[in-house]
Amino acid sequence: MESARKHPLALVALVAGAATLGLASLGGAVGVAQDATPAVGPGASPMASPLAAGSVVTVGSIDIDFVPAELTIPAATDVTVVIDNSTAQIPHNFAVDALDINETYQAGETVEIVVNAPAGTYEYYCNLPGHKPAGMFGTLIVQ
Repeated sequence: MESARKHPLALVALVAGAATLGLASLGGAVGVAQDATPAVGPGASPMASPLAAGSVVTVGSIDIDFVPAELTIPAATDVTVVIDNSTAQIPHNFAVDALDINETYQAGETVEIVVNAPAGTYEYYCNLPGHKPAGMFGTLIVQ
């Protein structure tokens, strides 16, 4: 495990093992921790309601896409966002400009980012050249 880096707004990035995610393949389901909302599956709404404090959500960083494309988390509460790039063949990035998040990770890595943010709607995206225009972005709703 690599050393942690602190970010403003209580953000901490840790490199974690790829086993953190239930993503079996590029088309597999993206899982979330027990204390979060249910895993994504056909017809499921992964972030229909806010999560409890200390929850963990998982975002798959696959191809040129984030799965899910929308996350809802509670305001002013630590929530760990696990970014799984374990099946990708190329590096990606998870950026939220308004929250000063800018985390790049390599193919095969899984990264954890603890987010504690004020209420609002934020865009997250991959800032590597060409990735955002190709559709690698999503919405973070903090309420």
